[in-house]
Amino acid sequence: MNRIFISWVCMLVVALSLPGHALGQSDRRSISTNGYGEIKVEPDMAQLHLSVTVVRKKALEAKGETDQRVNNLIEGLKKTGIKDADITASNLLTSPRYQHSNDLGRQFVGYQASRNVVVMIRDLDQLTDIMDIALVNDIQTIGQIAYRSSAENRHREQARSNAIADSKNKATLLAGAYGAQLGAIHTINYHSNYAAQNNAFIEKSVMADAVRLSSNSVGARGVYKPREIIFSDNIQVVFDLIVSE
Repeated sequence: MNRIFISWVCMLVVALSLPGHALGQSDRRSISTNGYGEIKVEPDMAQLHLSVTVVRKKALEAKGETDQRVNNLIEGLKKTGIKDADITASNLLTSPRYQHSNDLGRQFVGYQASRNVVVMIRDLDQLTDIMDIALVNDIQTIGQIAYRSSAENRHREQARSNAIADSKNKATLLAGAYGAQLGAIHTINYHSNYAAQNNAFIEKSVMADAVRLSSNSVGARGVYKPREIIFSDNIQVVFDLIVSE
């Protein structure tokens, strides 16, 4: 009986203390700041996206010619020093091809085979030469040139450090302006960082049907000026405030 009575007393004490605890939490004085950090760098690498499409009467013929063009491209890339690990050419898509006309309706043209090739260029001085090699080997489309940095991890860490410093500086400035001091950190809400290229991810798109190069062609060497890459980070922090009454 005594044990039951003691248990009820303990439960009553806890119940009576809850409103005061909730009130203390609601009276907590805090400040929330959002820290932003970024770093701008010049790219020193590029990821080049290429594609080739062949239409032939037989699917095997379309595949064979597509594979041959890609193989020739890879051999040409290796001669420039591009490593196997920096070349991705793993997919193949085949499908029947039709054309439509008002007189004849839907007509079968043949089978279409297409492959995509992605090349990581670690020396931007090679960019123009590699595009020329692609076009010479009948790789019809140069789709995207995504500029990259070889020190991405370091730049991301720097952007994060800048965001943390920014959140502390804002909180300290605001607290001081209202005659308070920063207390302990209450919560941290982190938003993962990212890299942007000033909306310049796609720098150039060329169709070989419009721009046909050969080993005997003569023309000005292309100059490509990539925009800077912006690494940014965002962090939200809530600090307790110490206020002198």
